[in-house]
Amino acid sequence: MKLLDNPQFTRLAEAISAVHNHTRLSCQLESYSCKMAGADKRLYKQISHEGPVSDLEILSSPASFEASSLSRSPGTLCNACSKKTLYYLKATLNAAYNPDYDFSNARSDEFRRETDYVAVIRGANSNLFAALGESYDHVAAALWRTVAAEIDPENVADCEIYSYNPDTESDPFAEEGTLWSFNYFFFNKRLRRIVFFACRATSLSCEPDTEGEESADEAEGIFTYDDDSGIRDDSLMAAASP
Repeated sequence: MKLLDNPQFTRLAEAISAVHNHTRLSCQLESYSCKMAGADKRLYKQISHEGPVSDLEILSSPASFEASSLSRSPGTLCNACSKKTLYYLKATLNAAYNPDYDFSNARSDEFRRETDYVAVIRGANSNLFAALGESYDHVAAALWRTVAAEIDPENVADCEIYSYNPDTESDPFAEEGTLWSFNYFFFNKRLRRIVFFACRATSLSCEPDTEGEESADEAEGIFTYDDDSGIRDDSLMAAASP
């Protein structure tokens, strides 16, 4: 997978990564081209040896969860994806978290197909607003408009959306103090591009004592991005609540 340069994604991720009300938020927002690199080729070869890449893999059973309130019927095609698509999801995780983690052996049932684009937005917004309060309003609209522009501004709702939801035992990010996390993949097959959006909230009370090391802005959870970047465009605010 090839990381695509997107300065606005970088600014947005930095804006969301903040400390607010004793909670630390870590955000990754990245765009990848589905172009194989060395490690990707080894993973693709591994998956190919397990059978045709067009074969379907069963994903996580549909589940309703508080953030997005999704509900889907078991046994439908939305609960499966091709081995090739699963390869792209694993390769994206490997690229995003290299060299700290390796997701080559992640199980298919740790991934889920999300069928409601609006519900995904509302679920993510709910978590982020709960963590950051009204400060999130300064970035929410620009966040989703920028994602849409990167993945497909004309038919963003038609892109395939997946999430990575490992259980506690296999979750590499599970640690004391983790409050919640999400990992979304917005996959445009036509463009062969994946936008990866991941956030994790952790409680500062479970971190080593770093009193005095945080800036005043971090302690208050204030966004400190460049006003000239376009992220603060008030005309975009309506898009935050689809």
